[in-house]
Amino acid sequence: MKLLDLTIGTRHFYLPADTDFTELETRITNAVRDGGTLVEIPTGHPHPTTALITPATPVFLDHLEVTDDTSDTDELHSPLDFDISTALWST
Repeated sequence: MKLLDLTIGTRHFYLPADTDFTELETRITNAVRDGGTLVEIPTGHPHPTTALITPATPVFLDHLEVTDDTSDTDELHSPLDFDISTALWST
């Protein structure tokens, strides 16, 4: 599955799968060329989200490939992974 990730400054937005990438890229580019304007971000939420995009705003559009991790394997992939079902809790 592909995921479209938009980063504006320090804010991350995971965009809906039906987002028109080319149209969003054009709106962001035009905002920069115009010296800065508000751009509506398609977040899939019922309320609109807008961001002020200026020539100084760092913007990243990334296409991410997400793997299906719905399998029932007990493999932990990072030292930070923690299986809470095996934790011993004292009361």
